[in-house]
Amino acid sequence: MNYKILAADDEQMERMALEAVISRQFGSRAEIRLAANGKEAVSLAREFQPDIALLDIKMPGMNGIEAGKEILDLLPDCYIIMLTGFTYFSYARESVNIGAADFLVKPAADEEITGALEKAMVQVDQRRTRRRAEEANQKKAMQAEQYMESELVSAIAFSNADEAQTQELMEGLGLTFRYGAGVIVDARLSRSGESGQALRICRSWARDLGGRERICICEHYGQIYLLVLSAEIREREWYKALLGELNQALELAGFQVKIAAGIQVAQLKNIYLSFREAKRNLGSAKQIHVHRREAGTSGGDATQGSQEQRMAAALKAGEYDEAMLYLEQLMERFFDEAVEPVLKLYELLVAVNRTLKLETEVEPVYTIGRRMLEEPRREPVMAMASGYMETMIDRLIAREGNPDAAWAVRAEEYIQANYMNNITLEDMAAQIGFSIYYFSKLFKQKFQMNFVDYLTRVRILKAREMLEQGETSIKEVSSRVGYSEANYFARVFKKETGIPPSVYQKNAKLAKKC
Repeated sequence: MNYKILAADDEQMERMALEAVISRQFGSRAEIRLAANGKEAVSLAREFQPDIALLDIKMPGMNGIEAGKEILDLLPDCYIIMLTGFTYFSYARESVNIGAADFLVKPAADEEITGALEKAMVQVDQRRTRRRAEEANQKKAMQAEQYMESELVSAIAFSNADEAQTQELMEGLGLTFRYGAGVIVDARLSRSGESGQALRICRSWARDLGGRERICICEHYGQIYLLVLSAEIREREWYKALLGELNQALELAGFQVKIAAGIQVAQLKNIYLSFREAKRNLGSAKQIHVHRREAGTSGGDATQGSQEQRMAAALKAGEYDEAMLYLEQLMERFFDEAVEPVLKLYELLVAVNRTLKLETEVEPVYTIGRRMLEEPRREPVMAMASGYMETMIDRLIAREGNPDAAWAVRAEEYIQANYMNNITLEDMAAQIGFSIYYFSKLFKQKFQMNFVDYLTRVRILKAREMLEQGETSIKEVSSRVGYSEANYFARVFKKETGIPPSVYQKNAKLAKKC
């Protein structure tokens, strides 16, 4: 192992003597730099970054103690050995105070210098080992965090989890939801096959934002999905500026991309709607497209009346996700523009209810309206309106009755054939031909669990079969059943079976021998 050694002494003969001893004893293991004073030693340390520094205390201008302090400020792991022609206790004490590790009295014998350096090298080796372990742990922690972030964003963007599961993922990352928006970066437009590099740039950009916002990221077939979490309401222009910075970072790396953002929402359960709008907005001719207040139109401002009509039409057509998105957009519009936003929102619910000729048996619209008018805060009002809309949708679904049972057979067959792939609830709904909201409701009614739990059960069952055969590594099993990260697979496996996959495999081998 090689060591960088800096020796500083104002006497040339002393410097040459130190260099000779070090070269003779350690040969090519030691790379040496010499300094004639304290300032030169600090300058060299900044450039050379020594592992060990031998500093004469008595030097003109800047003495060894002052130089040592500055070097340790620059390089906290540098091992400092002080050299002095005096045996005064105050020098030794001052050396210790600044963080020097050793103290030699000149003239020091060659064996003393060699012994001090060997001792220093042991410490340097230990520090290097400790630092490598810390870096490895930090890398593992970062990878785990990135994977959890990816799971969270994927769960939201593709409606793969219900609100409770999404909340659990957020808590695992130490996140709290106040406001959020979905953003999609299409990195497939240039530099084919290099979406991984674009993903790294997005992550680096997100980290550099510091405390401004928290952004979670995942990549899916060349498109990068960003969940932008904010502690406060952000205007459209703010999002345009933020995404302009991201676009600039990607362009500097040679990427030509399209970026689209959806509406900012105030409820965790509706954040998937923002991603749905962002996907639609990718079809715009603009390089950076931040949501319009109207949904599904080609341009211009939609009137409130036309938006209400579209929302009612979406409900009648069974396009329930679209209807919820219209509601989110209208609520944003009311609270941004209306003099009495809560009253406008109540009037909207009354109008939609009347259009649908549907009176819910759960709660009449005037009851929810009275509670909304009594609530002074924006977010609870929006939550009440959204909840009432979901009640109306549930009643519509119940009125329609369940479809032919063939859809469930097709769903099971698709899962069995594709469990090893990154299939999503959105994929499943598209395969069956239902809206995400409708499919999710039906799936839970039919199988007594949500889609993600069902998919997990299938994957773990397949994993158990592979582990019982005992011919496949846990990492390979993880990959074969659809998990790209073995540690995450191990956590899921233990949660489902009660034991880690390694123990399960070991037990299966022992059972075969009996």
